[in-house]
Amino acid sequence: MMDDFYVLILFNTKKPQLGNNIDPKWLDYRLDIFRRYTLKSLIDQTSDPSRIWMLCSPESEDILAPKIEALKEKHPAMATVDFIFDEEAACNQIAPNSDPIYFLKIDSDDAYRSDTIERTRGLLGYNAEISLLMFCNGFIYDLKTEELSGFTRWSICSYAIFYPAQTFDHASFLKYCVCDQTKVRGRFNPRLDMSNAICCLNHDRNLHNDPRREGVEGGKRTGKGPPITQELANAVLKEFGVPH
Repeated sequence: MMDDFYVLILFNTKKPQLGNNIDPKWLDYRLDIFRRYTLKSLIDQTSDPSRIWMLCSPESEDILAPKIEALKEKHPAMATVDFIFDEEAACNQIAPNSDPIYFLKIDSDDAYRSDTIERTRGLLGYNAEISLLMFCNGFIYDLKTEELSGFTRWSICSYAIFYPAQTFDHASFLKYCVCDQTKVRGRFNPRLDMSNAICCLNHDRNLHNDPRREGVEGGKRTGKGPPITQELANAVLKEFGVPH
């Protein structure tokens, strides 16, 4: 069976800072943002067979369901989109039927570009021999070789998870992977080092926005980046608590 690649985008979840996110007016606004930006990105990705999961609060299903059906009738690109109101049931349904399973979680619709999935595929390389990759604002770390593989300017608000079907554990996936960025940034959690698992984590702070670093002026990136050095590598690893 072909590899399955699932892109997870948070549509509306229970977060106090968002206020009442099951308010019909707010949901209309959120759906309009999806139509204007996310759906446009999907249309651009004509060669990619991925499924898109929009993760939704279960309490909003009655309000959203008819609006989603209307979108499906109007936009052919919606054929690759699933609005998920019961994430556990959805994961349990695909887990026994897929080998391997890839997940790409994207926090921001605005970060969803036409080549996002393609570039993630290139980074992962479908290499089951790699035990873990960590994507942290430009640095990719391989736990098997204990080396940073290089510097990349591709930095988006996302992280990707790969599980072979035999090691897929929904409870662990929810606990350690599907969480907001404040839970994945900071110290690296060694419990993510599963058998044949690949994980790319975004790290929002670190050296990437350090004003002392070349390529950062006024707290903003200039597009220039330094070559990878052992000093930079050690700083990144220390930030994540990885022995080096």
